[in-house]
Amino acid sequence: MEDWWLARDSQGHTGWLIASRFDVDVPDAIGEFGEGQRFVGAYQLTKVNDPDAETADHQVPEYLTVLAPTKAGLPFDFDQIRVFTWSLRHHRYETAFRLHPIQGYLPVRVFTQATPSGSVPAFSFVLARAPTSPPIPRPASLGPQPRARSITK
Repeated sequence: MEDWWLARDSQGHTGWLIASRFDVDVPDAIGEFGEGQRFVGAYQLTKVNDPDAETADHQVPEYLTVLAPTKAGLPFDFDQIRVFTWSLRHHRYETAFRLHPIQGYLPVRVFTQATPSGSVPAFSFVLARAPTSPPIPRPASLGPQPRARSITK
């Protein structure tokens, strides 16, 4: 099986790409944290000011990443979400949030959420639905009990 991705460029052109034929552009600073998984996406959440950072403007981006096993033909787009924040104390990236194992689907949406103390970065994505209900026991006279199944996509 091969995975195909529907891609869209900045002019609105669309087309299908074989997932194994391209790499997601992930910043070098967080690319090493893949832990043997394939990056499906990397999204900038915000920037923080670190006077000791080696960037030209001392602004360091923080990222949301979605990762998947390197295996093709899976019934989901990604199985892990990780947020990398910049440590002002250690001047390096650290994992601030990790959610796994999940069955997540693209697209991932990054936005700003208003809170009483100001705006904060936020994100959303689609998860596979859980089974609608547990199987109901059936009397033996009615035959074998159906198996519970998860609904995906």
